[in-house]
Amino acid sequence: VNGVEEGRLIFDNLKKSIAYTIQSNIPEITPFLAFIIFAIPLPLTTFLILAIDLGTDMIPAISMASEQPEADIMQRRPRTKSDRLVTPAMIQFSYGYIGMIQALAGFFTYMVVMNDYGYKPQILFNRGNSDAFGHQPFFCKFSGGHYVNLAGDINEGLNPSIDPPTREYPFWFEGYDGKVVDCGYAYNDFLSDGSPTLLFDFRNSETYTTETNGKHTATIESYEAMEQNHYFEYIPWRGRTSSYWDDSMLFHNTNDVNKGGNLAQNTNTYFRGRAAGLWSLCEQTSDPSCENQFCGDRGSAIVRGVEVPAAALNADPSRFSTNCTAQTA
Repeated sequence: VNGVEEGRLIFDNLKKSIAYTIQSNIPEITPFLAFIIFAIPLPLTTFLILAIDLGTDMIPAISMASEQPEADIMQRRPRTKSDRLVTPAMIQFSYGYIGMIQALAGFFTYMVVMNDYGYKPQILFNRGNSDAFGHQPFFCKFSGGHYVNLAGDINEGLNPSIDPPTREYPFWFEGYDGKVVDCGYAYNDFLSDGSPTLLFDFRNSETYTTETNGKHTATIESYEAMEQNHYFEYIPWRGRTSSYWDDSMLFHNTNDVNKGGNLAQNTNTYFRGRAAGLWSLCEQTSDPSCENQFCGDRGSAIVRGVEVPAAALNADPSRFSTNCTAQTA
């Protein structure tokens, strides 16, 4: 009798352990599906998945082997030959019920946290390409609100609906009536196939070249075009209130040896998915026919997940000015 009870206990505990282990597949894969389909900022990184699977999940899964027998374990009918450890009912329960509940809870938490730090759910879609979000300036059109400085002081002289932020007042604060109308990225409108020099040093302008390693890169003209259409760089004040905030996220001393020490070897440290430097369609050309004119690969440099705002055509640098001399004046 004891042997039968122990056998049933082992079978039950194995089923519990398997059910617990596979239910995490749904909340772990849905963030990647949402990232791929909707191009939202990636909610769950591969590192965090490894931390869950190899860290927080291991002990609870192993502990299932030490579960005590259920009260009715010896009152059940004997198992038939068709009984299996993994059954359609278990898969439905683990994936269809528990897995979906965990996934929905995770997405709800993701949206709440992003909203609390200034990124409302409606502006996240098509903004989350891994080479864009957090690595390229994010531009938004505002209705109302205020610009504030690091101390939280409001600049009453600037109207965020028509005025860009300043270095002293970089944050946008919605206040009582402010809202974000639309957001997107500037055109990545310059492209060169050559590779940057291996001697690149971001502290030394002489090591900058005209090569972008085949990566589409935004230019000063495309940034200015965004401002012409009242799309200004968005740094939410709510993000400043985060416990993870560091003032060096806005700027840092490039002569500080503790900042960007390995950037000379790997430019993607600071410029992921694009080339380092400040680029210009007016300057980055040696073609005589391009003198005082915009040149480059305009309009075809739209990357999936790097959405240009609705005023995209008007934000094309070639449309609001065709003369580089007038543009830079």
